[in-house]
Amino acid sequence: MLMYRKANLKPPIINEDNVPDYIYSELENEKKTTEVKAQIENEIKSVIKVKIFYGVTFKIITTKRIETYKNLLQQTITEFQIAALINDCRLRSYNIQTQSMQETYDETPDATLDSLHIYAFKTLALEIKEKGTTFSQYDANIISIKINVWRTNILTIDEEILRPEKIFLSKSIKFSDLHQMIMTKYNIKKPM
Repeated sequence: MLMYRKANLKPPIINEDNVPDYIYSELENEKKTTEVKAQIENEIKSVIKVKIFYGVTFKIITTKRIETYKNLLQQTITEFQIAALINDCRLRSYNIQTQSMQETYDETPDATLDSLHIYAFKTLALEIKEKGTTFSQYDANIISIKINVWRTNILTIDEEILRPEKIFLSKSIKFSDLHQMIMTKYNIKKPM
């Protein structure tokens, strides 16, 4: 049988005089090591690689999250060896699957990549405008769809052979309106 008894032991009192010097030095060394490791880890996390398309080619550009949009744009222009002025270029978010441009970032050229939510392996596209023209505005309500017109003797679903046509339309379009638009565009007669 276990027997318990109450012990009135007082915890030892530890003050700075009771602690040996080597423990203080070990604690200080451990603190410095932890700070250095945290600094190195933050440096590693701050480096990002951004995939940037220009036409059909792309490059992976290594930069830091604290860099500004303007610096990334300049680095992109240099990397692609483009002779255009920085005012005639901009970077846009790019969707590879739909091959469509998305949101723009040129409204805040001095903002950091982190504040613009440009993180590691974000896909962007370089857009260049002609002198004297303006960039097209981004509309979040516009989507793109690919339309394949049926032709005889097609035995594959390869896009090179199908040659789909991409059209842009509003997200809120009714299906009946889309159907009518496609019928009109491709001169398709309504079935009887």
